[in-house]
Amino acid sequence: MRTQLVVTLVGPDQVGLVDRFSQVVLKHDGNVEESRMARLGGDFAMIVLASVPEHQLQSLEAALTLLNKEGLQISTRRTAPDKLEAYEGWIPFRVSVTGA
Repeated sequence: MRTQLVVTLVGPDQVGLVDRFSQVVLKHDGNVEESRMARLGGDFAMIVLASVPEHQLQSLEAALTLLNKEGLQISTRRTAPDKLEAYEGWIPFRVSVTGA
């Protein structure tokens, strides 16, 4: 069974940060389901919905906390899959808008 985890990461903007994070997730048989990233001032902020096998969860969380030693702030929170409630007559859809 897979567990979903919301991960936030904030720290100085630097080359390779997303790759380092992704490698940690992949090393634990995890997957990045959704992500949002932004550069704010001189910092980089990322919020990620990741999924990982239940037996890898604790070791992933421990590995992510090691990134704190690189001057990053990492927090994790377990979450449940989003269940879209059915409303009579409503049609479910998603809209994404990106702009300056």
